[in-house]
Amino acid sequence: MKKILNLMIAFVCVLSCAFVFSGCDMFHKDHKASEEWIMNSSHHWHECSECGEKVDKAEHDWKETILIEATQTEDGIKHYECKDCGMDKVKEYSITTVTEEIWNTALNLAAVDKYKAYAKGELADGTPAGDMTLTKDMNILLYESISSIEYYSKEGDKYYNYKQVSGEWTKTEITQENYEDKCGKSLAKDLIFSNFTYNEELKAYEGNIEGKVYKVYFESGKLVKFVEIEEGVRVQTLTIQYIDTELQLPTVG
Repeated sequence: MKKILNLMIAFVCVLSCAFVFSGCDMFHKDHKASEEWIMNSSHHWHECSECGEKVDKAEHDWKETILIEATQTEDGIKHYECKDCGMDKVKEYSITTVTEEIWNTALNLAAVDKYKAYAKGELADGTPAGDMTLTKDMNILLYESISSIEYYSKEGDKYYNYKQVSGEWTKTEITQENYEDKCGKSLAKDLIFSNFTYNEELKAYEGNIEGKVYKVYFESGKLVKFVEIEEGVRVQTLTIQYIDTELQLPTVG
């Protein structure tokens, strides 16, 4: 009786295996692959109609065509088509090198009407230090951090700093130079084009000034990131977005 039971179990197992591998052999060498490609953003493949296995999976092999040539101040457009599956996409691209003239113009953020910049500081041990958001809207520059808020404003032919001290707002007249430096003009004065070399791998300009390493990134003639590294001390990063801004200034009594 026991032998008969074992034989029946074995027979059921054989039938089960035969059912599972009826469409593909146990080593998946005889898949019945679909004719159409299935794809995502990075890969394409065929799918076995019997077992659902992905067959011929591979990364896209892109053929690149320039539709609109980029310049040092304007984005271009590229078309990409996979040579195997035909998937295509269109992407903007930027030139990350600049001339000395564009460098000086781009680093003068005081001349830009609207931008939003994110300043992030980090000490050598990873401790955050001095994170801040700067928003410029025409004649006003707003500085915001976790612990404080202040702004700079051009009003007629005069310049002012509004600052909260001990819960009370103060209004202090400042010089035009001080106002423009706060808005970003000082970058162009401090970072001289001839002191920097272009790093093709990083797509950034690098320079070493008085023991500090600077990395400056451009896209289509605009400054998009600025990094200051003081080895063993701190790293400061400024990331800039050129967007329409809507300032909500605090009420000053």
